Amino acid sequence: MREIKDVEQAISAARLLCEKGPEIVLVKHLSRAGYRKDNFEMLLVTKENSWHISRPLIDTGERQPVGIGDLTSGLFLVNLLKSPSLTNSALQAALEHVTAGVYEVMLETQKRGEFELQLVAAQDKMVTPTYKFRAVQIKTKG
Repeated sequence: MREIKDVEQAISAARLLCEKGPEIVLVKHLSRAGYRKDNFEMLLVTKENSWHISRPLIDTGERQPVGIGDLTSGLFLVNLLKSPSLTNSALQAALEHVTAGVYEVMLETQKRGEFELQLVAAQDKMVTPTYKFRAVQIKTKG
């Protein structure tokens, strides 16, 4: 196992996974490999394309809510299942919706000072987010 130090390495590693079978790899948290330390960043990678998206970090205090990754995966799957085909625009839209939906849940959780994700309280905004984040297609070398 190797350490991923930047976005390009993360894309390369995701593409290696795509060669082994999956058509899509969602990198749910770039952490230190991202472009900015003050943002939460994700990647969506296929054999041919990759997209990067970021949103502001949310300070939840000393305890991070549990289940953010599960929520991200679930929302992403729902978006894929709702799409008639996995076109580039559908993949980009799914990534953008997931990022905004999770952000809305995180904001509601922070607002209520809770540790458990406030899914019910944020359900309408999770489905129809008020915030918008734009996924940017990354052109890689080679």
